[in-house]
Amino acid sequence: MVAVFQKTKPTIIPQKLNPLAVFATCLGGAIRDPLSGRAYVYQGMRITGCANPLQPFESTLAGKLPQRYITTTAAKGFSSYGNQIGVPTGEVREYYHPGYVAKRLEVGAVIGAALVLLYTVKVLPLAI
Repeated sequence: MVAVFQKTKPTIIPQKLNPLAVFATCLGGAIRDPLSGRAYVYQGMRITGCANPLQPFESTLAGKLPQRYITTTAAKGFSSYGNQIGVPTGEVREYYHPGYVAKRLEVGAVIGAALVLLYTVKVLPLAI
């Protein structure tokens, strides 16, 4: 028998932070729980939301990073961490909407499995 684990780590990050480190830790946060349950994590998923990355740099809001920079750097951070730990990303979706101008949506998810034989269940007798 096999137990299947799934863990999702949603993150909404202000744009002024370092996208590479922030989105690498998004995958790292998702992978910790299945690994702590002695599961083999075999697939990752990444869903993101941002404003139009093709907009000119001049139209970037004051004090914010350009959408193109955030999008490409976040993808590098997610894939870099996934490559370091050996988890392939099976699904990548990016949604573009003007509502993500000020904050970006990032969801990292992983799927893992473990043999049920690794788990022991103790049944304690009822005290009467």
